[in-house]
Amino acid sequence: MKYVSLEPSEWAELLKDMESFIISLKYWLVKRKYYHLSLLIIFSLFMNFHPSSNDLILAENGVAYYAIYYGENESIIIRHAAEELAHYLEEITSADFEITNDPNIDKKLIIIGRNNTLTEAIEDKMEFSSIIADGFKIMAHDGNIYISGKIDRGTLYGVYYFLDVYLGVKWLSPDFEVVPKKNTLKVDAMNDLQNPRFLYREIFSMDTDDAYFRQHNRLNGCRGETHREYIEYPPEINTWSRYAPQGEHNFQDVVSAEYYYGGQILTMEEAVREEAAQYFINKIASHGTEPWYSFSQEDCGWIPDDVSKAFAKEHCGKLSAPVVDLVINVTERVRKVYPDAHLSTLAYQWSFEPPCDMAVPPYVMIELAPIDANFGYSYNDTHNSMIYSAFNGWSEMASSLAIWDYITNFQNYLQPWPNIYAMCQNIKYLSSIEPMKVYFGEGAYNTEGAEFAELRAWIASRLLWDPNQNYKELIDEFCDYYYGQASPYIKEYIELLHHAFLQSNEKLRVKQPITSNYLSLDFIKRADELMAKADGVAEGIYKKHVHEVRIGVDMTILLREHLYKAEAEERGETWHHDEKRKERFREYVKEANISYYCEDLPISYLLEAIDVDRIKASKPDIVSSQDEWIDFQDLDMQYCCGAHIVEDMEASDHGALEYDGKEWAIVLPLDLLPEGNWSLYAYVRADIKENAMPDDIAFNMGIYPGLEREIKVRKIKQGYNVFEFPSILNNSTIAWFSCGNGSRSIYVDRIVAIKNDVRIVKPKNGIYVMDRYILPFNFPIIIGKITVEAEISGNAKKVEFYVDNELKYEDESPPYQWQWNEHAIGWHEIKVAASNGEDSVQVFKIY
Repeated sequence: MKYVSLEPSEWAELLKDMESFIISLKYWLVKRKYYHLSLLIIFSLFMNFHPSSNDLILAENGVAYYAIYYGENESIIIRHAAEELAHYLEEITSADFEITNDPNIDKKLIIIGRNNTLTEAIEDKMEFSSIIADGFKIMAHDGNIYISGKIDRGTLYGVYYFLDVYLGVKWLSPDFEVVPKKNTLKVDAMNDLQNPRFLYREIFSMDTDDAYFRQHNRLNGCRGETHREYIEYPPEINTWSRYAPQGEHNFQDVVSAEYYYGGQILTMEEAVREEAAQYFINKIASHGTEPWYSFSQEDCGWIPDDVSKAFAKEHCGKLSAPVVDLVINVTERVRKVYPDAHLSTLAYQWSFEPPCDMAVPPYVMIELAPIDANFGYSYNDTHNSMIYSAFNGWSEMASSLAIWDYITNFQNYLQPWPNIYAMCQNIKYLSSIEPMKVYFGEGAYNTEGAEFAELRAWIASRLLWDPNQNYKELIDEFCDYYYGQASPYIKEYIELLHHAFLQSNEKLRVKQPITSNYLSLDFIKRADELMAKADGVAEGIYKKHVHEVRIGVDMTILLREHLYKAEAEERGETWHHDEKRKERFREYVKEANISYYCEDLPISYLLEAIDVDRIKASKPDIVSSQDEWIDFQDLDMQYCCGAHIVEDMEASDHGALEYDGKEWAIVLPLDLLPEGNWSLYAYVRADIKENAMPDDIAFNMGIYPGLEREIKVRKIKQGYNVFEFPSILNNSTIAWFSCGNGSRSIYVDRIVAIKNDVRIVKPKNGIYVMDRYILPFNFPIIIGKITVEAEISGNAKKVEFYVDNELKYEDESPPYQWQWNEHAIGWHEIKVAASNGEDSVQVFKIY
């Protein structure tokens, strides 16, 4: 039977109303001789409106009915949990909750921790055998409330869970919490055992790095501590999981330089394995046995040695095979000295796909890092078929898995990046993979102010504990608390952003350019309206929270307003230029304490970039009217390592990327190209050193995997020069630039892609008589001679003419043509071929 719970004052008022009602009902029933029925009905009414015996009233009218108790021998962590509980209970009720070590105090108790006589007396009911590391149980028993985990961190999380789920305290960011105010504080009697789905849970983001925030939200990881030297870990909350792999990208730190090869190491070399094993034996001797030490590839490509390549070939050609074999072998050697030793290794980039015919023992963890995913869709979506297949493969061969997830746009932390829904769906999917126990979500780790960083961390913390929650309800809950009056506009904006992405049919990359199609004119106009409305209604701290979102919209417009304006004019629409936008953006960036806008580029570079007064670029001079071509401007490229946008009036749109280093710092991902055979041409200007020699290198450019070109100083002319990239191979992934020893810096304006193509332009459908077009028809009919004409685009230098696959003629200069003047009757195939493609047409010839 379900009881209705009411406040005492409400009961008094209700009983008065019920008294008159019951007297009237009794009189009516007795008058009609239904006396026994009247007693039954009255009894039933009282039973159904009886105050619920399940209610536990913690405080009322500023008076605490409970005290907080923990055992005398409990740790500083348990004592702190009790103090926090007392603090927030007082904030909620204005009542003073006593903290005591006396179990016989004349009050009901909230009992914190395991090491006390009261908890020990009901240990069987607390079910500690069913609780895992961070788990806990909250239980009402004999009017008292018990909160305890198996370990101290579990008890700490039990207190935080009680405050959050039962009492409504929300820690939404390190500097913003919600504490409800209640005159009467009551909770239902509970019997709640909680275990997290993921043993290790970390969101690596500076916006949410505060240790208290992470612990309040039960994020137990601190793997990124090498980047968090600025964080203090007070002893009262300094309890973290070490279950995640420690270290990454360390092949060449572990073994000697003589064993380096092809960007990595000689994985199958016996000496490498022995040296690596000794390294980890020494590490364990000095640092102890971590749950997992990482032994992983360098963060670059690999040109493998022949032995490693041969081993990969034996296992379905996957380069992960020699790496996995190496790590298993090294771990087994270490375990001969330290039987509890465990190692992990990354499945990342070239090693992401699993090998076949191999098994990974439990003492080796595979850490999956799907950096090439489409982050706008979940990993088990059809848009991520390769990722999904790899996850399945690894889960079948390994019993210990971790995920290194990517939850921000590493090209621009501030840019609208519609990954929130997919991030939530991914956690749900990953929870279905039984060996997956570790979640490490990498966000903007080196700056505050990243797009929706607080929202992502808060929602992820809940889903990592219980993936079955409704993530859209969690988004609504966060927005209602965090944005206040502006919440409806922010929620509409989030939905608008994700819908725009789905409509764009784009791939959402880990480094996404600001020129992405989902940031369309229609999207940005509506987004700008929503931000103005949100900013207009928000007050106090909520206004600052709205500004954090508006930064991304303003920045997008400031960087590509020239494109929006041109498109609006083409559509016959008015583009509204906001004179206050740039000043507002600078103000909000300062307010949000943003120091970097991507991994290694300070915010000052972005503030310079928005000052570039861009124009719409003109058609490249190397493109003909017949060419199919694509223009990739500096805003379309990925850049790092000090490369940054500058104003350059010689550039096609008055903006260019400047770079002065030796890294491959300016990159164009080749999957931006549609299918087909393409040639790439770069417009580059070099600032040559005064003492440079003609054969010094002005800059390097190349295709990876593939060839590179050294552009020497003597090839450089004043202004922008056009240089062709080496040919794109089937497995090529990027086009890149680096500065040479002969230049102070280089400036990259644009990369122009021209599709390599050859087309028959004559004959087309119709009737031809003696080389003259006479009448239209459904297919070509040729009477007498015909001049076959072809056009080419791209880098072809010669066209071959075939009839029925027999070579008839080669033409090495335009116009490309050949006269077919042979006697022939019936159907024939005319084909033209060049180095960059071919085209053919079926004709019917008479004479």
